Amino acid sequence: MLSAKMAKIILTVYPDLNDLKRKYSARIKRLRSFDYNITGIDAERVLTDYLVAAMTLDALKRFHTSMNATLGLLSERERKLISAEFFEGKDKESIMKAFGLTRSGLKYIRSKALRKVQFYVEMLGFDEENILEYFNTEPYFIDAAEEVDAGYRFAARFGKSNG
Repeated sequence: MLSAKMAKIILTVYPDLNDLKRKYSARIKRLRSFDYNITGIDAERVLTDYLVAAMTLDALKRFHTSMNATLGLLSERERKLISAEFFEGKDKESIMKAFGLTRSGLKYIRSKALRKVQFYVEMLGFDEENILEYFNTEPYFIDAAEEVDAGYRFAARFGKSNG
């Protein structure tokens, strides 16, 4: 099953998937253009770039469809909570207030939703290896991974200072 960290990374990236698909579509269009191909760039390099972009775009489309299906399988409350935290960037205090939850209630619903995301995304064909293979050089995913990792480092430091 996907790690909790990877689930958070893909949820962080989800709102940007349409932009990513547009970026790769434009790149493919540029690589197909006659002007690009006559600028003296090695044909083998153009073909390689084209194939990589096409495979990445295909993976993004499948990944986006899988994420839509995954989010559709969450309960309405779980989906709203995930949306508030990952897509709207709300902090835990405002989410707790909006949902009328205690800290432990928020933690319970959030963990349950994240476990479902982990399970459904993998069930729909994207394990960590696939995600890393397709998207390991994509800046959106790298930024999301760094953001999530920074949260983990902060949480680990915070826990140590209280321990």
